[in-house]
Amino acid sequence: MVIGLVNLTEVGLSYTGGNVQLKIGEKIIGTGTLSISQSALGWQPDHLEDGISFLWKQISVHGISSATPAKCIYFMLDHQLT
Repeated sequence: MVIGLVNLTEVGLSYTGGNVQLKIGEKIIGTGTLSISQSALGWQPDHLEDGISFLWKQISVHGISSATPAKCIYFMLDHQLT
């Protein structure tokens, strides 16, 4: 896990989308830009300099939900966020 400016290279970049909320547990952290590459997943908040990114090998489970009220990507890490 890296906390800082999210800068996933365009090589292998699969998806970039704005207006994406990050939710950890029951807490909504904020809205920002989601970037998904072949090697990592990153989220950069709209109004902060530091974002968060994870290598795919750090994510033990992931899934995509298209259920209402909102589409989401679910992922579980191998360690606790504090």
